[in-house]
Amino acid sequence: MQPTSSRPGRFVSFIIVARNAEKFLSTLLGNYLDQDYPAELRELIFVDSMSEDRTRAIAEEFRQSHPELAMTILENPRVAVAAGWNIALQAARGEIVVRVDAHVSIPSNYLRDGVQLLEEHSPEGVVCVGGPWTTRGEGFWGQAIAAVLSSPFGVGDSPFRHGEREGIVETVPCGLYWRWVFDQVGLLREDVGRAEDNELHARIRARGGKFYLSPKLRNTYACRSTVGAFLQQAYGNGYWVMASWRDCSGRHLIPFFFVGLLGGLGLGSFFSPACATALSYLGSIYLALALYAAYLAPSELSAKVRLLVCPPLYLLLHLAYGLGSWAALIARLRREWAG
Repeated sequence: MQPTSSRPGRFVSFIIVARNAEKFLSTLLGNYLDQDYPAELRELIFVDSMSEDRTRAIAEEFRQSHPELAMTILENPRVAVAAGWNIALQAARGEIVVRVDAHVSIPSNYLRDGVQLLEEHSPEGVVCVGGPWTTRGEGFWGQAIAAVLSSPFGVGDSPFRHGEREGIVETVPCGLYWRWVFDQVGLLREDVGRAEDNELHARIRARGGKFYLSPKLRNTYACRSTVGAFLQQAYGNGYWVMASWRDCSGRHLIPFFFVGLLGGLGLGSFFSPACATALSYLGSIYLALALYAAYLAPSELSAKVRLLVCPPLYLLLHLAYGLGSWAALIARLRREWAG
């Protein structure tokens, strides 16, 4: 990949792909309005993925209220996020394209500093920049889930989810990309479910492209606020990670092996005392690590509450994610045997 030479006045396409996001969309649109990047150097492309609530109406109202802003509203009949992204990319006029999820809120410097960082680090091969997440949840369970998703024990060594690391990383969320990158590597694959980012970023890295993470672009992510929605998301993520495992970091497969080990030792315990002993040791080590991680996890909840609530949530997260991966593997093997 060849870096783009720096010049002032980059035109930016800001892309939002959303479905049933009425609860969060107004905040993000307000963030876009407050950007200190020149209005004449940006456009907003909103793609509605067949929402069943007021998501599209909120976007229409925003466009009518701000005729001074260039804004296009498109429809994604295929619903999938990757399909919406592809629709937006084909309509984008910007030299830089920005993807921000509807559940995220961004600071007013996001575009200005993002464009500057992308230009500054292009000589290093950087083709996308983004910032870390501060995860927030509503209510008691939302705050507990946010603590779990902000912990390395919960989500692994994921630089954008915790810490203040700056520099080259494997991936970034809500990135600012050079538009020409998609001309080189192609659009997003629509057959890999929730792993579309992993697959796309693997193609970019294979062509020599790099990703840069900077705390200057820190944004806030609104996580699921019910245990059911949290586990459903984890199961789906685990499923699609296994479906495209060649494009993912090894850390994504740890829950898969963890669930396999638990299942193997649990089954073996009926026949072997050694397996029962190993299972008890594994459980003790896991509990100790979970308690330690819960104590350190950043949260508005007290340490005592975290020690009671976070360990079982860690376990449920890892089990749901791992079971999703096993379900994907079994489904694939069944297709191969049947075919």
